[in-house]
Amino acid sequence: MKPSMLKATLLALSLVTVMSGAAVAPAIAQISAAFPAASQTAIKLVLTLPAVFIIAFSLISGRLSSKMRKRSILSTGLFLYLVGGIGGGFAQRFEELLLARAVLGIGVGLIMPLSTGLIADFFDGDERVRLIGYSTAAQNLGGIIATITSGMLAVMSWRYSFGVYGFGLIVWALVLGYLPEPAAPNRTSPHGVKLPRPVYAWAVGAFVLMIAFYAIPVNMAIFVQGNHFGDASMSGIAISIVTAFGFLAGLCYGRIKTLLKSFLPAILIGLMTVGYTVLSQAQSLLQVFIATGVIGLGFGWAMPTLITGATQAGGKGEGIQVMAIVSSMIFLGQFLSPIVLDSISGLLGHSDVRFTFTIIAFAFGGLLLVTLTHLGLSYRTRARTSHKM
Repeated sequence: MKPSMLKATLLALSLVTVMSGAAVAPAIAQISAAFPAASQTAIKLVLTLPAVFIIAFSLISGRLSSKMRKRSILSTGLFLYLVGGIGGGFAQRFEELLLARAVLGIGVGLIMPLSTGLIADFFDGDERVRLIGYSTAAQNLGGIIATITSGMLAVMSWRYSFGVYGFGLIVWALVLGYLPEPAAPNRTSPHGVKLPRPVYAWAVGAFVLMIAFYAIPVNMAIFVQGNHFGDASMSGIAISIVTAFGFLAGLCYGRIKTLLKSFLPAILIGLMTVGYTVLSQAQSLLQVFIATGVIGLGFGWAMPTLITGATQAGGKGEGIQVMAIVSSMIFLGQFLSPIVLDSISGLLGHSDVRFTFTIIAFAFGGLLLVTLTHLGLSYRTRARTSHKM
């Protein structure tokens, strides 16, 4: 087995996980026109419904991984991914379309924990850190490829846009040809292992990060057009900038982590603080683009930091179990982001998007102060210890 093909297969799995709900977003207007009886709220379910099933089946995938072959789980997940993804383009009734989206969500939910969890099971040390960074980059790259391809296909017909999920067939072939069955972890209990508490702390961190981050794709079109910065295409570019910088950040994550060491959390939180502050005060489209680039860079380093921390806390051989928890929290954060942020804004007497970005900027600013204080205390402790020696 060539290590290069194993790595390529694992990164290909990361590509398809992000190509779930948002992949057909460019065709949503045509889908709405094709099903005029469906309300706008119902139409939005085409994009959000998969997340509900991803949350549930990520947890189920984690449980199944201790009882079934991982390759079997992946094959089942990819089969459902193809059926639900491509099947949406054949729907004759809106209910059939929603059913296909639910099947897609089940498939992604089965795949998601294994896509990153297997990296933690097959690799250790710096190689694991580097590949988790590449996995984040692959997810962002998948988002770019999926959106562009889906938009091009949607020009011909909204049904063709669902063809983007056909990429899952290539990934399935890679899994069957190049992914070995990982060794089962050594466990004294036949009922599995209880994950350490820090794993759940890292998962909560991923949940909070996604609540903040998803404010951009949910609100950017309203923000850009409402402030007369540009049309819908400009909001699409702003979102693409976030994804592009997240991709670049993921590629260099391994080197950045080695270079910055304990300073990395403070720097990435600082980037998120600056990005959302600039975005909340933006008076031009250029400022919006700068802000989204900074946020993309911070997010591209934040997500692999959280995943690396969680998998290291879980221990050797528990990567899939850990990622089942983390994945479900990531998609729960996506799903709840508009609900949580709109509720907070409403309680504080504001409903505009700019205020939502301000809230996020203040939250990251507070977290930055806590992180810097912790770094200062750690530095003083090490200095005193070194002086005594």
